[in-house]
Amino acid sequence: MRIIKVFNNNVILAEDEKHNKKILSGRGIGFQKHKNDYININDEIELFVRESKNPEWMNSFLNLINEIPFRYILTTRKIIENAEKNLQVKFNPFLLISLSDHIYFATIRAKKHNAIAIMDDVRNVYPSEYKEARNSLQLINKEIQVSLDENEANFLAIHFVENELAPTSEKVTIRNPMIENKCINDLLKVITDNIGFPAHATTLSRLTIHLRFLLRRIDSTGDVKSSEMSSRHDNGLYNEIKQKYPELIAVESKIIEYLKHIWNYNLSDSEKLYLLIHLHQITEDADFSDSDSDE
Repeated sequence: MRIIKVFNNNVILAEDEKHNKKILSGRGIGFQKHKNDYININDEIELFVRESKNPEWMNSFLNLINEIPFRYILTTRKIIENAEKNLQVKFNPFLLISLSDHIYFATIRAKKHNAIAIMDDVRNVYPSEYKEARNSLQLINKEIQVSLDENEANFLAIHFVENELAPTSEKVTIRNPMIENKCINDLLKVITDNIGFPAHATTLSRLTIHLRFLLRRIDSTGDVKSSEMSSRHDNGLYNEIKQKYPELIAVESKIIEYLKHIWNYNLSDSEKLYLLIHLHQITEDADFSDSDSDE
């Protein structure tokens, strides 16, 4: 296989003779190796993540590694492995991408001393995920050598909740991919027309991924986790965030109306909450871009 990029001594990006890209890991696999060098595959070399076989995942990952240092991805991988073990869940594979991106921007925000919204209800609504998020925050501060505010645990917990998969979720497929793609394009147009285009490719990738999984949950029955208790808690948390970002409610309302009209589907409070967080990321992304250009 031909090496495309060396991340560190133990992880590389390579492609085979059919130009299929794979992220490979193995002790010393990248030691003294360079781009365009060839390596032989042996039993000690394995896929860094299984999802590197998925073209959609790989495209998002390649966008990500061009924007953030690889150590954030390594730290996020540890966080996900720990969380899956401690929470006894399986996460959506795209969590590695979205959470790495979030952690990177959180460190930028910390260095710029930008305040973050406080969501006090998270620890009460999702106590297990919040506890794991606190552990993850300690790992981030140690691995990245940064000092993130404890409130970041709220956002990490939300990422865990949003990406927890039911046992059958990995088998969910859209019945008509053409309809799915049209709906995603329609929704992205509503968002970009009202908020603007994301400044970073990973923000757009993450938003597209979120919309795709949302449509697949809508298209399938029984895959959305809901209960009277969780719905009531999510409603309180949603209202708290909604009051802090009233400028985003108009565009979210248009998305809700679109889904109701096209799919005859009413978003749950949890889904509204996650969508609002993604919309806020676009505005936050733009703020970072503007501040960077001023320096």
